[in-house]
Amino acid sequence: MIDVELEADLVMAVPPWTEAPGSAAQKSIDVGHRHEQLFTATGTLRVGGKQLDFTATGLRIWRLGVRTMSGFDGHCWQVAVFPSGKAFGYTALPDRPGAGPGYRAGFVFDGERAYPATATEVPWLSRFEPEGGDVAVELRSELGVHVVSGRTTTSSVVAGRAALATVAALNSGMAGRDLFLHQGGAHYTWDGESCYGMVERSAANSEVRR
Repeated sequence: MIDVELEADLVMAVPPWTEAPGSAAQKSIDVGHRHEQLFTATGTLRVGGKQLDFTATGLRIWRLGVRTMSGFDGHCWQVAVFPSGKAFGYTALPDRPGAGPGYRAGFVFDGERAYPATATEVPWLSRFEPEGGDVAVELRSELGVHVVSGRTTTSSVVAGRAALATVAALNSGMAGRDLFLHQGGAHYTWDGESCYGMVERSAANSEVRR
């Protein structure tokens, strides 16, 4: 047995982004009430007799309600905060035939103020590359168009029925749906500034090339 101890001080770096209740559903899913908030951190990790001091960024999630996922066909979710304090984040759901356009809401933060943003170019999961995969995104806000390049750096995968169970607690009518769920980190560059952030995507298992 090895003793592990983690201490970290978190500083909220961006105002919380709150999705309007029911908006993410677009008549396909209901995620209840949630907000997310990017933070920076400094801390110490001790494993056995070794100690590592670190700095990091992360994402805090607060959620209330029950997820109803009867129309869930996949998603794309990316967030990052840069050294200057700039940040972005969004959630996107694909278009569904007969159900209207998908959902692509998010924000950009200029270091002082957060602006609502729409993801206009989304790296939907059609090909999985655990390292070096292209996850660039384009967002539009009242400030203009924001192009963020990105490459996957670390990845984990759950595929098949277990993936959908990982995404949410599902009703029995969804038990037969197979998804490919990709969760991991990415290296992002925005206006010449770089950082590491988060990426999470899913799509029908049969539609993802390995």
